[in-house]
Amino acid sequence: MIEEKGISFQEDLINISSQISKQLKKSFGKGPESCYCVINKQLKMLVVQVRHFLTPAEEVLVGKNELNLALSYRSVIIKAILEESLEDISDMAGFQIQSFFYDWNYEKNTGVLLMLGEKEDEIQRKSLWKSMNCSSLEKVVEEVFFRYHKVPRKVQTFEIHPNSMLVQCDDVHLPIENTLLKKGHGDLLMEHCITMRQHLYEYKINFENVLQRRISDMYFLRDAMKDKGYLIFFLKRDLN
Repeated sequence: MIEEKGISFQEDLINISSQISKQLKKSFGKGPESCYCVINKQLKMLVVQVRHFLTPAEEVLVGKNELNLALSYRSVIIKAILEESLEDISDMAGFQIQSFFYDWNYEKNTGVLLMLGEKEDEIQRKSLWKSMNCSSLEKVVEEVFFRYHKVPRKVQTFEIHPNSMLVQCDDVHLPIENTLLKKGHGDLLMEHCITMRQHLYEYKINFENVLQRRISDMYFLRDAMKDKGYLIFFLKRDLN
Protein backbone atom coordinates (compact mmCIF):
# COMPACT_ATOMS: atom_id res chain seq x y z
CA MET A 1 0.00 0.00 0.00
CA ILE A 2 2.79 2.40 0.94
CA GLU A 3 4.69 1.45 -2.21
CA GLU A 4 1.64 2.11 -4.39
CA LYS A 5 1.15 5.53 -2.82
CA GLY A 6 4.83 6.28 -3.36
CA ILE A 7 4.66 5.34 -7.04
CA SER A 8 1.48 7.37 -7.55
CA PHE A 9 3.03 10.38 -5.81
CA GLN A 10 6.14 10.21 -8.01
CA GLU A 11 3.93 9.98 -11.08
CA ASP A 12 2.11 13.13 -9.96
CA LEU A 13 5.43 14.97 -9.65
CA ILE A 14 6.54 13.81 -13.10
CA ASN A 15 3.21 14.73 -14.69
CA ILE A 16 3.22 18.23 -13.17
CA SER A 17 6.83 18.83 -14.22
CA SER A 18 6.02 17.62 -17.74
CA GLN A 19 2.88 19.77 -17.97
CA ILE A 20 4.72 22.93 -16.92
CA SER A 21 7.69 22.22 -19.21
CA LYS A 22 5.38 21.72 -22.20
CA GLN A 23 3.46 24.91 -21.47
CA LEU A 24 6.68 26.91 -21.12
CA LYS A 25 8.01 25.55 -24.42
CA LYS A 26 4.70 26.22 -26.18
CA SER A 27 4.49 29.82 -24.95
CA PHE A 28 8.14 30.86 -25.02
CA GLY A 29 9.30 28.74 -27.99
CA LYS A 30 11.91 27.18 -25.70
CA GLY A 31 11.41 24.87 -22.76
CA PRO A 32 13.54 24.73 -19.60
CA GLU A 33 16.33 22.19 -19.29
CA SER A 34 14.64 20.75 -16.19
CA CYS A 35 11.70 21.21 -13.82
CA TYR A 36 12.08 19.94 -10.26
CA CYS A 37 8.72 19.59 -8.51
CA VAL A 38 8.01 19.31 -4.76
CA ILE A 39 4.54 18.85 -3.29
CA ASN A 40 3.50 19.04 0.34
CA LYS A 41 -0.16 18.02 0.35
CA GLN A 42 -0.55 18.69 4.06
CA LEU A 43 0.52 22.28 3.55
CA LYS A 44 -1.31 22.40 0.22
CA MET A 45 1.83 23.76 -1.38
CA LEU A 46 3.52 23.07 -4.69
CA VAL A 47 7.01 24.32 -5.54
CA VAL A 48 8.62 23.97 -8.97
CA GLN A 49 12.23 24.87 -9.62
CA VAL A 50 13.04 25.65 -13.26
CA ARG A 51 16.58 25.49 -14.65
CA HIS A 52 18.01 27.05 -17.81
CA PHE A 53 14.85 28.86 -18.88
CA LEU A 54 16.33 31.89 -20.66
CA THR A 55 15.07 32.50 -24.19
CA PRO A 56 17.17 34.26 -26.87
CA ALA A 57 14.95 37.36 -26.56
CA GLU A 58 15.50 37.50 -22.79
CA GLU A 59 19.24 37.06 -23.23
CA VAL A 60 19.23 40.16 -25.46
CA LEU A 61 17.17 42.17 -22.95
CA VAL A 62 19.37 41.15 -20.01
CA GLY A 63 22.50 41.88 -22.06
CA LYS A 64 21.15 45.39 -22.72
CA ASN A 65 20.46 45.90 -18.98
CA GLU A 66 16.70 45.82 -19.61
CA LEU A 67 16.03 43.49 -16.67
CA ASN A 68 12.67 45.05 -15.79
CA LEU A 69 11.49 44.61 -19.36
CA ALA A 70 12.62 40.96 -19.33
CA LEU A 71 10.81 40.39 -16.04
CA SER A 72 7.63 42.06 -17.28
CA TYR A 73 7.70 40.00 -20.47
CA ARG A 74 8.13 36.71 -18.57
CA SER A 75 5.63 37.63 -15.84
CA VAL A 76 2.82 38.32 -18.32
CA ILE A 77 3.34 35.00 -20.09
CA ILE A 78 3.85 32.95 -16.91
CA LYS A 79 0.66 34.37 -15.42
CA ALA A 80 -1.27 33.41 -18.56
CA ILE A 81 0.25 29.91 -18.59
CA LEU A 82 -0.57 29.22 -14.95
CA GLU A 83 -4.10 30.62 -15.16
CA GLU A 84 -4.74 28.39 -18.17
CA SER A 85 -3.20 25.28 -16.56
CA LEU A 86 -4.35 25.76 -12.96
CA GLU A 87 -7.19 23.24 -13.05
CA ASP A 88 -5.05 20.52 -14.59
CA ILE A 89 -2.20 21.15 -12.17
CA SER A 90 -4.65 21.19 -9.24
CA ASP A 91 -6.03 17.80 -10.30
CA MET A 92 -2.53 16.31 -10.43
CA ALA A 93 -1.46 17.96 -7.18
CA GLY A 94 -4.51 16.68 -5.32
CA PHE A 95 -5.69 20.07 -4.07
CA GLN A 96 -7.19 23.22 -5.52
CA ILE A 97 -4.55 25.88 -6.18
CA GLN A 98 -5.76 29.38 -5.39
CA SER A 99 -2.67 31.57 -5.75
CA PHE A 100 0.76 31.44 -7.34
CA PHE A 101 3.99 33.45 -7.21
CA TYR A 102 7.35 33.27 -8.96
CA ASP A 103 10.93 34.50 -8.89
CA TRP A 104 13.44 34.45 -11.76
CA ASN A 105 17.19 34.56 -11.22
CA TYR A 106 18.60 35.68 -14.57
CA GLU A 107 22.19 35.49 -13.35
CA LYS A 108 21.93 31.79 -12.47
CA ASN A 109 19.30 31.04 -15.14
CA THR A 110 17.00 29.41 -12.60
CA GLY A 111 13.53 30.23 -11.35
CA VAL A 112 10.87 29.03 -8.94
CA LEU A 113 7.07 28.79 -8.99
CA LEU A 114 5.17 28.66 -5.69
CA MET A 115 1.53 27.56 -5.75
CA LEU A 116 -0.68 27.60 -2.66
CA GLY A 117 -3.89 25.71 -2.04
CA GLU A 118 -7.29 26.75 -0.82
CA LYS A 119 -6.60 26.92 2.92
CA GLU A 120 -5.73 30.60 2.95
CA ASP A 121 -7.00 31.20 6.48
CA GLU A 122 -3.79 31.73 8.44
CA ILE A 123 -4.96 30.03 11.63
CA GLN A 124 -6.09 27.03 9.62
CA ARG A 125 -2.85 26.85 7.70
CA LYS A 126 -0.65 27.16 10.79
CA SER A 127 -2.37 24.12 12.28
CA LEU A 128 -1.41 22.14 9.19
CA TRP A 129 2.12 23.34 8.56
CA LYS A 130 4.94 21.41 10.17
CA SER A 131 6.89 24.03 12.04
CA MET A 132 10.61 23.59 12.63
CA ASN A 133 12.73 24.86 15.47
CA CYS A 134 14.45 27.52 13.37
CA SER A 135 14.47 30.61 15.57
CA SER A 136 18.14 31.20 14.67
CA LEU A 137 17.30 31.12 10.98
CA GLU A 138 14.46 33.56 11.50
CA LYS A 139 16.79 35.92 13.36
CA VAL A 140 19.15 35.99 10.36
CA VAL A 141 16.20 36.75 8.05
CA GLU A 142 15.10 39.57 10.37
CA GLU A 143 18.66 40.93 10.38
CA VAL A 144 18.71 41.10 6.56
CA PHE A 145 15.32 42.85 6.45
CA PHE A 146 16.34 45.26 9.21
CA ARG A 147 19.51 46.20 7.34
CA TYR A 148 18.04 46.59 3.86
CA HIS A 149 14.27 47.03 4.18
CA LYS A 150 12.13 46.78 7.33
CA VAL A 151 11.69 44.07 9.95
CA PRO A 152 8.61 41.93 9.17
CA ARG A 153 5.90 41.82 11.79
CA LYS A 154 6.18 38.05 11.92
CA VAL A 155 8.64 35.46 10.56
CA GLN A 156 7.93 31.73 10.48
CA THR A 157 9.90 28.79 9.08
CA PHE A 158 8.33 25.65 7.60
CA GLU A 159 9.60 22.46 5.99
CA ILE A 160 8.23 21.79 2.52
CA HIS A 161 10.42 18.76 1.93
CA PRO A 162 13.63 17.40 3.55
CA ASN A 163 15.59 19.33 0.93
CA SER A 164 13.54 22.52 0.75
CA MET A 165 12.32 25.06 3.27
CA LEU A 166 10.13 28.14 3.25
CA VAL A 167 10.35 31.21 5.45
CA GLN A 168 7.18 33.31 5.52
CA CYS A 169 7.47 37.01 6.37
CA ASP A 170 4.32 38.99 7.20
CA ASP A 171 3.88 42.75 6.77
CA VAL A 172 6.88 43.46 4.53
CA HIS A 173 5.64 46.52 2.61
CA LEU A 174 7.05 49.96 3.15
CA PRO A 175 4.52 52.85 3.10
CA ILE A 176 5.73 53.92 -0.36
CA GLU A 177 5.19 50.38 -1.64
CA ASN A 178 1.61 50.36 -0.34
CA THR A 179 1.05 53.64 -2.18
CA LEU A 180 2.44 52.22 -5.43
CA LEU A 181 0.23 49.15 -5.11
CA LYS A 182 -2.90 51.23 -4.50
CA LYS A 183 -2.13 53.23 -7.63
CA GLY A 184 -1.68 50.06 -9.70
CA HIS A 185 2.11 50.21 -10.00
CA GLY A 186 2.90 46.81 -8.48
CA ASP A 187 5.21 46.04 -11.41
CA LEU A 188 7.68 48.57 -9.97
CA LEU A 189 8.25 46.23 -7.01
CA MET A 190 9.75 43.48 -9.19
CA GLU A 191 13.19 45.05 -9.15
CA HIS A 192 13.05 45.30 -5.36
CA CYS A 193 12.43 41.54 -5.13
CA ILE A 194 15.63 40.99 -7.09
CA THR A 195 17.54 43.36 -4.84
CA MET A 196 16.25 41.60 -1.71
CA ARG A 197 17.28 38.21 -3.11
CA GLN A 198 20.76 39.58 -3.76
CA HIS A 199 20.99 40.84 -0.17
CA LEU A 200 19.77 37.48 1.13
CA TYR A 201 22.50 35.76 -0.92
CA GLU A 202 25.06 37.93 0.89
CA TYR A 203 24.01 36.06 4.03
CA LYS A 204 24.22 32.61 2.44
CA ILE A 205 27.03 31.44 4.72
CA ASN A 206 25.07 32.63 7.76
CA PHE A 207 22.04 30.64 6.62
CA GLU A 208 24.15 27.55 5.94
CA ASN A 209 25.77 27.72 9.36
CA VAL A 210 22.35 27.87 11.01
CA LEU A 211 20.85 25.10 8.87
CA GLN A 212 24.00 22.96 8.86
CA ARG A 213 23.26 22.34 5.19
CA ARG A 214 24.61 23.64 1.93
CA ILE A 215 22.21 25.88 0.00
CA SER A 216 22.00 25.19 -3.72
CA ASP A 217 19.51 28.00 -4.45
CA MET A 218 17.33 30.55 -2.71
CA TYR A 219 14.49 32.73 -3.95
CA PHE A 220 12.42 35.63 -2.69
CA LEU A 221 8.77 35.97 -3.72
CA ARG A 222 6.12 38.48 -2.69
CA ASP A 223 2.38 38.27 -2.26
CA ALA A 224 1.57 41.93 -2.82
CA MET A 225 -2.13 41.51 -2.07
CA LYS A 226 -1.55 39.98 1.37
CA ASP A 227 1.67 41.84 2.19
CA LYS A 228 3.75 38.70 2.59
CA GLY A 229 7.19 37.63 1.48
CA TYR A 230 8.34 34.05 0.93
CA LEU A 231 11.97 32.99 1.10
CA ILE A 232 12.53 29.52 -0.37
CA PHE A 233 15.70 27.49 0.23
CA PHE A 234 16.78 24.46 -1.78
CA LEU A 235 19.24 22.44 0.30
CA LYS A 236 21.89 19.85 -0.45
CA ARG A 237 24.42 17.95 1.65
CA ASP A 238 25.18 18.59 5.31
CA LEU A 239 28.06 20.83 6.27
CA ASN A 240 31.23 18.96 7.27
